Amino acid sequence: MITSFLYTLLSAVLSIVLAFANAGAAAETPVSERAYTGRQRAAIPLSLAIPISFVLIGPVDLVIQNSADIPFRLSGIVPLLLLLTGVSFAVFCFVIPVFSGKVYGVLASVGLAVLIAGYIQGNYMNGAIGELTGEIIVWGQFKAQAAASLIMWILVLICIFLLLISQTYSTHGVYDDCIQKCNRKF
Repeated sequence: MITSFLYTLLSAVLSIVLAFANAGAAAETPVSERAYTGRQRAAIPLSLAIPISFVLIGPVDLVIQNSADIPFRLSGIVPLLLLLTGVSFAVFCFVIPVFSGKVYGVLASVGLAVLIAGYIQGNYMNGAIGELTGEIIVWGQFKAQAAASLIMWILVLICIFLLLISQTYSTHGVYDDCIQKCNRKF
């Protein structure tokens, strides 16, 4: 329940950030062909979504749900999590836009695929593991789940790259085209 609320909140915040990050950008110019600052503005939502989803929300959700069993408080790890989220955001925000053209499109599309696959895995594919109590886990019991998870990750990557090379999307990348369509709406 907490995770669903946090993801809904994250989605709303990213929609607002996306609208403002790309305000004033020429709608007909693909993101991957813009100057560094244009690519950087377009990379902000993805640069926020990945660290917030994997570095901040995941651990916070685990600590909140298992607070009775964990020997430390949430307040003890939040500063470290915020620091790691900020550093991750800065790395994504400043490194991805260094590349342009197809390389930028591929990097941003892979980032989008990781975000989608991580969301699916975190919310729908980890239910069989159960409660982590510190007892020894026989990982051999989870071979089918691990195989299904691996197949899902591969399928998401394949889908993103099929969209990347299809006629439906330009050669600039799936993420780039999503940004373009959002710009037209706002």
